[in-house]
Amino acid sequence: MDELKSLEKNKGKHNKPKPWDVDPDMDRCLDRWELEKKFDPSWNPTGMLEVSSFSRVYPKRREKHILKCWHRVKSALKEHGVSCKLNLVERYMTVSTTKKTRDPYIIVKARDLLRLLARSVPSRQAIKILEDDMAYDIINIGVFCLEQMYTFQLSHD
Repeated sequence: MDELKSLEKNKGKHNKPKPWDVDPDMDRCLDRWELEKKFDPSWNPTGMLEVSSFSRVYPKRREKHILKCWHRVKSALKEHGVSCKLNLVERYMTVSTTKKTRDPYIIVKARDLLRLLARSVPSRQAIKILEDDMAYDIINIGVFCLEQMYTFQLSHD
């Protein structure tokens, strides 16, 4: 019982603001996990100096869906100053920067958008990757399934 009281007494003893966490101008603690504000086009008024582009091949089974949602994708990319092309003969999509592109990282996000569309992600969900606070991760579960199948076969014998 005495041990619990001593633990409660010392609880939070080291949970105090550190001198490097306090901004002297604001007299408050800095939030190290706070996200910076979104990209402002005034940070890059001249635009991009070089044209960057990425292409992505898509499977034939996705052609019908991509063709149906391409207008939505094109308008979403146009808002950010990125041009896009769809080649139906060779089955690839291309995104590239234009003179109106201000955000230098948007071309990487547009590349990720193409990757998601080629991997059967619905277009409404894939377009969300263009937002500043969005990210994605692709997890290949085929390897895990094969490992489970082999261990099942080994343990079954």
